[in-house]
Amino acid sequence: SSLNYSFMEDMNEGPQSKAQDPNKNKFGFWKRDAKSLQARIDDAKARGKDAKVGRLEKKLENFNKNQDKRKERRDRHQKARSADGATFIDKINPQNWAW
Repeated sequence: SSLNYSFMEDMNEGPQSKAQDPNKNKFGFWKRDAKSLQARIDDAKARGKDAKVGRLEKKLENFNKNQDKRKERRDRHQKARSADGATFIDKINPQNWAW
């Protein structure tokens, strides 16, 4: 006998299909990306939920700020590893490893 779980169902049809809501993952939770957050903000505005719009806008702002920080850190560490004057210590320093 085989077990049949709801998350194992065919993703082309049924309540968890990607065609139904592209901003949710296969388990039905909201994706953690800017596009999904913006869709949630637009939905809340359409429903007139001002407090929820404010919370989601703050969440989107923090998300974008953190993505910028991560990109800056990645660029800084890549530059330290690949610089002409980089020493062996610069290259093996875990802080300079790619994130």
